[in-house]
Amino acid sequence: RKVHMAGLSVLQLFLLVAFKRVEGRAGGVANFESAMAEYASLQLTHGAACAPYARAAALRAYEALHAAELLGWAPMHGGGRGAGRPLREYRAAQLLVAEEELREAMRVNKRAPALLRQWLEREAVAVAQGAGDEADRAGSSRA
Repeated sequence: RKVHMAGLSVLQLFLLVAFKRVEGRAGGVANFESAMAEYASLQLTHGAACAPYARAAALRAYEALHAAELLGWAPMHGGGRGAGRPLREYRAAQLLVAEEELREAMRVNKRAPALLRQWLEREAVAVAQGAGDEADRAGSSRA
């Protein structure tokens, strides 16, 4: 997998970090649309520092991540009458890359912008703070 990670495009790295961020809030499941919405929020807050990518290019990058087995389809739940397979953009997917692998990919990718590294680090800090907040709440409820 290391070979795959070293050769990722900046767009693919943005998608992986967006997936990581969405999964952190949504309990481990995201899709192309939710990852693109996360990326759009980054564009809104950072403007010109965050390159806009065409949806078609992002979808191709998303498909390449699946082909490289860095993203995988989440098990389908539910069903019933009329329930077919959702379009790939809406189908639940899972990140198959550990956070450390993602950090390493950004470290070796000379084109990865500092903004992307910061975006991943902010997510890691937010998750750690959330875990600390939960521990604080649990401790105070026992007191």
